[in-house]
Amino acid sequence: FPTHLSSRNWVEGQITDLRPMIRNGMGQLYIPGSSIKGAIRTAIAYHLLKHENQYHVPQNKRRSEIEKQLQASMGDLRDKTKAKFYDDKAFMDELFTNFSLVGNRGSDKTGPNTDFMRAIHVTDSDPLEKKTLTAKSGKKQTFNAAVVSEVVVSSHFEDWKAKSRASIYTELVANARTELTITLDHELLAKFRHKNGMSLPFKDLDKLLSICQEFAQEQWDLEAAYWEKIGYTQNLNFDLLWDKYYAEPNCDHHLRLGWGTGMMGTTINSLLQPDLRSEIRDSCGIKAPGFEAPKSRRTVKNSKGELRYPLGWVKLKKI
Repeated sequence: FPTHLSSRNWVEGQITDLRPMIRNGMGQLYIPGSSIKGAIRTAIAYHLLKHENQYHVPQNKRRSEIEKQLQASMGDLRDKTKAKFYDDKAFMDELFTNFSLVGNRGSDKTGPNTDFMRAIHVTDSDPLEKKTLTAKSGKKQTFNAAVVSEVVVSSHFEDWKAKSRASIYTELVANARTELTITLDHELLAKFRHKNGMSLPFKDLDKLLSICQEFAQEQWDLEAAYWEKIGYTQNLNFDLLWDKYYAEPNCDHHLRLGWGTGMMGTTINSLLQPDLRSEIRDSCGIKAPGFEAPKSRRTVKNSKGELRYPLGWVKLKKI
């Protein structure tokens, strides 16, 4: 890594396999706009399917039909190539690209040009450069501290007692704070008309952010339910994680981004029946027959070696 951008080490001992964080062309840590837009897209899909009657989602693309199609296609999901693009054909193309544009003299063939997400533009974040600010109380707080940390991958036995497998050592940014721009092209959005009569779920950024927050709350509730069941051990004590995060029932975040987001943050699987989620996991990922999906979680140790931080929660604030 560039010397002036090197990361502080929170790990004792030698690290032989390190996962670096993404950097821009100048070697600076940042958050890609495409990652944020992808998370927004998943939140919109979740919202449309959760409120399928309100938005007149076509009958053959509603949750009950998606579940039937998944049950019938479970064998295909074992093929990683087919699994990667399965949701596009199953429902995402219908929700996002089966539109025509008012006043468009060109082809109405569905594809990227008929995707209403064209109306949303998200820039890359500013570089995540370390800075220390002083509050009115005089207390200093450091933001964007690049650290090398141990990420514990934990799951549980049948009695919900926690267990873990080999840790992952990775470069992370602690207490990230940065700026980016989310722009909505109202004129372009107004031109989209769904070919089967589905309504667009938002007309302004405030509604878009509320859609994101709804999905974040769903993930938060699932995480809280999971951690409340976990039985701690001497080496796997998640009290700090619970006290600082999931003990609070109301989620004040808008998105969950990146590598630690997991199955529930990158799919609409929270809307599916639990048994079906487990079947999907066993077909597409690491099998865990008889267990809920997802079964494992990733937790970051702090500089004291305590299990302290979840990954990826993001608050968006207008400035």
